[in-house]
Amino acid sequence: DNAYSLERRLQYAQWKITPLQFRAIQLAATLMIFTPLFLNFHWTIWVMGLFIAPNLVNGVLDRAVNKRFKAFDKDYPVLLMQYVSMLKTGMATIPGLETASQGLEPDSIVRAEVELLVERLRIGLTEEHAINSFGEDIFHPELELFVQSLLLSKRVGGNLSQTLERLARQVRKRQQFREEAIAAVGMERSS
Repeated sequence: DNAYSLERRLQYAQWKITPLQFRAIQLAATLMIFTPLFLNFHWTIWVMGLFIAPNLVNGVLDRAVNKRFKAFDKDYPVLLMQYVSMLKTGMATIPGLETASQGLEPDSIVRAEVELLVERLRIGLTEEHAINSFGEDIFHPELELFVQSLLLSKRVGGNLSQTLERLARQVRKRQQFREEAIAAVGMERSS
């Protein structure tokens, strides 16, 4: 899947390495695991070592992506509902978003993304470019809907607060579904 390429996964995980460097790390891990297996075990174990080592490194990358997703997902619906409240009081789009983000923890990824958006506007990027860049290093399925909602409200108007309220409900439902699915899989594994 092109949208979820290795380069994107590295960006989502906030790993400051190139795909080539990542492959070199996989190769080094493979050599570190394969060498003792080669010296001490049968060839079937060697083959397993050749497959397991690169997948271990991939697993660490996927875990880093998932950790950032969970940290973002925790605060995302909260931001949406606070933002809806700000819009309903009559605040403008960007100041409302900035105000809504101030209610989040200082180390929140969502808050950092909003602050980055505002900073991009301050240095002279157009609103469209700044909004399009929102959350570009977060792997989250509903983020594109949020960005498109903001852009469409800027272009054609409409009731942004109603759209975002529906989006917030959808995000919460998906969160609940994911949690229930994880709990069901956990119960199935334990039985």
